[in-house]
Amino acid sequence: MLEVMVYDCGYPTDGAPVQFIQNYTAFVGQLQSNPDLSAAENLKQYRASFSATQFAFIEAMDDIFANSNTAAEASARLAQLEQDALNALGRSETDIVVLGGVSTARHSLDLWARDIADGTLGNSNSQTMIGRGWRIALADASGFMQGFLSAKDHKLEAGIVNGIIKSLDALIASF
Repeated sequence: MLEVMVYDCGYPTDGAPVQFIQNYTAFVGQLQSNPDLSAAENLKQYRASFSATQFAFIEAMDDIFANSNTAAEASARLAQLEQDALNALGRSETDIVVLGGVSTARHSLDLWARDIADGTLGNSNSQTMIGRGWRIALADASGFMQGFLSAKDHKLEAGIVNGIIKSLDALIASF
């Protein structure tokens, strides 16, 4: 999967692509997630890292995906949640993880919703397709947070890489 991300999709690496792939293969492989679970459930092992306020934003994100009827509704609600998080949270590392997770969820949802709407991923009217896009966006967001929290260094890059791989895993698993 990392090979596709680097060589086919053009993901930029600071050094040699082979070294990047080697470094992240083991890292991503050790981080387990399940696209059928909520972000809160996938982040359960990291729960102690979050304050109650921070974790409430993760649970609110899950609630948006569980209770929105359309991608447009979910996106609007995620945009408001992102603004609320910006206003309520500070700039600690864990605050940034939560902000990044909510932002990733919103932007990933918008990306996948476009692919669903234009038929790239199948029948755009299908509830199955809508659910598929939402699962992928949640996998992306929880993967970002999981990668960021698990990395010893290059935390932002680790979060992005893990989010991409977990969202691709969710995409493949949904077919």
